[in-house]
Amino acid sequence: MGNKKFEDIYEIIYQKEISQENFISSIKNAKFLNKNNLKICITQFKTHDEFYAFIDGLFNVLNLDILLALLPEGLRIHLKKKHVQKIYHALFVPIQKEYNIRRYQGIWLNFYDYNLLLNALDNYKGG
Repeated sequence: MGNKKFEDIYEIIYQKEISQENFISSIKNAKFLNKNNLKICITQFKTHDEFYAFIDGLFNVLNLDILLALLPEGLRIHLKKKHVQKIYHALFVPIQKEYNIRRYQGIWLNFYDYNLLLNALDNYKGG
């Protein structure tokens, strides 16, 4: 990205504007919960750009550990890097295999039952 200013880089990354109305609605309808010392957010986004705007702008500010995002194609899971092995691979991948869920670019296609994942988090021991 060379000598470009931070603001210029954002303009390159975000070439499409997101709907303020849809984005605010996603935030208003978000469910926030704590489970086994994990801060979790569950919400629905109409576009991938809205999802990325949330990740880039609010995920760390809200000090979230897990985002379960419902997208038109299916469920998208975003975790803090430190949780990828202990949560995603240990708890969520077995669910994906058990239910034969197809995944494409991080999206569990046509799968929306985030309660299965929340129930799996009952087995999370922390760390």
